[in-house]
Amino acid sequence: MELCGPSLFDRLLKAGPMCEEDAARTIKKLAETIKEIHSRGIVHRDLKPENVFLKLDAAAADDVVIGDFGMATDDPREMAQCCGTGKYLAPEVIAIKFGKSSYTEAVDVWGLGLIAYELLRGCTEWRVMDLLRAGRFPDGLFSDGAADLLRGMLAVEPRKRTTLDRVLAHPWIVRHCSRSKTKAKIAHTKIMAIIQRTASRCGDHLGTTLQRLGKRPGIIR
Repeated sequence: MELCGPSLFDRLLKAGPMCEEDAARTIKKLAETIKEIHSRGIVHRDLKPENVFLKLDAAAADDVVIGDFGMATDDPREMAQCCGTGKYLAPEVIAIKFGKSSYTEAVDVWGLGLIAYELLRGCTEWRVMDLLRAGRFPDGLFSDGAADLLRGMLAVEPRKRTTLDRVLAHPWIVRHCSRSKTKAKIAHTKIMAIIQRTASRCGDHLGTTLQRLGKRPGIIR
């Protein structure tokens, strides 16, 4: 069990929208987690920023976990229930009220799409979510790559909605997450160089300790 701090909703209220790089890394982490949940036959059905939590010892914006599985199900018969949080409901879940028979795990991709939207734009009014459910995606608010990813996750028709595998392979996600790895590698190299220079000027015992410190994954990653 993870020790959790504030929710993603709290973080957005306090700090506003994320930069594209942090948002991409967070979306990737959530997509990987949701994919694992689905592989176990479970659908969350209530994905929203309030149900995503920063780890208590979070070292980065994407150190998040999904919580509150009160609406989750592994029973296909329950996939005809209209449940979840109104603002974040997928169009096909609302359609249950009007005679639609059932929905699929694609509702979680919709939920991830709305989380991604708010990561990039900040907390969003209900009326905007209604426009998205009506298929009216705004122009000019996002970069081309981010907009393409969001449009895929927020396709109104479930069969046209992108999949989690495609989210993870999307060029916008891959580009930003690869850039983060490159930055981390450069930072690690610089820190190791500083440790080596410092160790060379210290006595044998301290120098050895510093070198060992530089190799510990819990200290420098």
